[in-house]
Amino acid sequence: MWPFKKEAEPIPESVSNGKLSAHFDSRLKCWVIPFEGIDFHLPGIPLNEGAFTWVEEISTTLRSLSREIQNRAEESVEIPCDKSKGRVLTVYMDSYLKSKRLEIDFGGDASWGDLWITMVIENGVILDSFVQD
Repeated sequence: MWPFKKEAEPIPESVSNGKLSAHFDSRLKCWVIPFEGIDFHLPGIPLNEGAFTWVEEISTTLRSLSREIQNRAEESVEIPCDKSKGRVLTVYMDSYLKSKRLEIDFGGDASWGDLWITMVIENGVILDSFVQD
């Protein structure tokens, strides 16, 4: 039969642990767990329910690194923008279970345009950062 159509994969049901909930984003092909204004992303079906605990652990780490994250971002951004409006937007937890490694996207308000900084954090230490647009 032409054209061949691939059947759409079913979208997993949302998962909740009472305090947090995760929904599967079919466009991004990952789970999204919103918490404290940050989207935490995790690939894989089914959801590893340990992710709810990781979100809280990571949030604690981000709070302890907040000044260092802000400083790193301010040093990296060379365009005129309101640097005080920067914040962590997204956390990618792909490698968190194996190595306590995560990536964060740090961006700002409209004055930042489509610029953001990705930072790699492992065991509570910022290992690298790079600007993207």
